[in-house]
Amino acid sequence: MAVSDLEAAPERARTSIDIWIRLLTIPLGILSAVLIARDGFRIPLNEYFDAVLSFYDDALTVVVLFLFEPAVHAVLAKLREWFDWHLQLYQHWKHVFALTWMCFGALGRYVARLQRQAAFHLGWAGLSALVSGALAGTATLGSYGLFLGTIFGFLLHGFGTAIWWGVKRGYRNTFRFGYQEFQWQWREWLIEFVPFAAISFTAGQFLITSPSPGLVSTATLAAIYACWNLWTAFWLLPVAIWRSGLESPEARVGLDILYVLGGAAFIVWLGHALA
Repeated sequence: MAVSDLEAAPERARTSIDIWIRLLTIPLGILSAVLIARDGFRIPLNEYFDAVLSFYDDALTVVVLFLFEPAVHAVLAKLREWFDWHLQLYQHWKHVFALTWMCFGALGRYVARLQRQAAFHLGWAGLSALVSGALAGTATLGSYGLFLGTIFGFLLHGFGTAIWWGVKRGYRNTFRFGYQEFQWQWREWLIEFVPFAAISFTAGQFLITSPSPGLVSTATLAAIYACWNLWTAFWLLPVAIWRSGLESPEARVGLDILYVLGGAAFIVWLGHALA
């Protein structure tokens, strides 16, 4: 076996694992998005669709209840004790958590595959998603709390990632270079994200008669973020080598989000048509 084949073997293995993870997380993300859309927009679905969604909801509840929910409730109890904040955790929080972890985890997974810092990127993605889901879960689906919780998760994930790149640059060079790297990463991220959030909020305002304008804004934010990632991946590439753009973290994240949004929209439409 050639040396190049030996060197390529780990990369092929990581690619294979990545494909299987996508085949698992994208369908689960679609089911979570369908549940949020059904409950948020009060859309009646076919009874068989509801049965599948109920089974998935119960299964996710068991996993989340065992792994994450005790910690979330402990934090809420401390907030009640220290600040007299009486926050209720609604059932949709676990689906927001699943969706944001799919998004942050996809980016972290692809960056980790390129940069070899999997522990940080995947761990920070999970923590950011947990905070985002818990915050969004303290508000009803009909309010803008869902939107604000999602935005906070994106900001937290971006801020932590910028710190990571700053620390990495500072360790290799000097503190000054590390701080400049952090500033550049964080500024670039805010320049991109803040307009997305403003446009998404406006979309919810235009559809204020919707049962859940906050959900409209959140879905708009996800769609804009996905399209921007795809634009970033392809806009400088000639059409002849667009295939290489599909290997970039931005393209993978953008496609994963669009797969979830498109799949959820189709299932909601079909389930409602058959109701």
